[in-house]
Amino acid sequence: VYPTVLADKATLFLESSLAILGEDAVRANTAADAFTTKIEGYINTLKTMGETELIYVLMPSKASGMKDMLPEGTEVTEGTTLYDQAVAAINASGATLIDMKAVIAEAELEDYPLYYRTYSAWSEYGAYLTYVTLMNHIAEKYPDAAPKGLDQFDIKEVKDALGGDLAYHFGLNRELLNETVYDFVPKFDLAIGNSAPEELELEKTWLISDIKQYVAENDYTFYNKYFANKLIHTDPAVTRVDDTFGF
Repeated sequence: VYPTVLADKATLFLESSLAILGEDAVRANTAADAFTTKIEGYINTLKTMGETELIYVLMPSKASGMKDMLPEGTEVTEGTTLYDQAVAAINASGATLIDMKAVIAEAELEDYPLYYRTYSAWSEYGAYLTYVTLMNHIAEKYPDAAPKGLDQFDIKEVKDALGGDLAYHFGLNRELLNETVYDFVPKFDLAIGNSAPEELELEKTWLISDIKQYVAENDYTFYNKYFANKLIHTDPAVTRVDDTFGF
């Protein structure tokens, strides 16, 4: 399902992430213009709902962030990239763009990796940088949304952690292909004030660090580790346990 490529030093990449680095991935101008038009449509719809800002956060893929580790023969365009096109299209639409590639280029990075050898996604440090950048922007209008500093997280080094999702997709034994990862554990209270539905007989408050947001049919729902494989609707009017989307 997810073809994976093995590079030097046991570094793994999704084949699809390598493909978007080449010239063949670059869209025609008409396609880029169509993307801009679509975003403009979203903005116009949001305007009918009141004062709402549409924010896009673009994050470079592991392949584009680890070009020095790419498999031999990987095609990388020397001109405009698909990422460049996305930046231009969003900027042309009038939506707010947070370009994490530009942020990283200017940031004084701490001694934590942005990517891991066997994971397709960013590290928690990459996620932290994105959180800080996004919430700093939001805090311009809503000061209480200002992000927490790095000193407000207990950063735990986990040695010999299981290999990531790419090791699994490649068919490798994750217990044998392990690496050191860093877990960012908040020192502060993350309670969002929503208690578990009464029918679950749980008193534990939902914590932001323990939920994954899942969007389906315009209904924002949350998956929480405390509720096993249960999908819980946060709108009290439709609160229910739903096994359909168990992860």
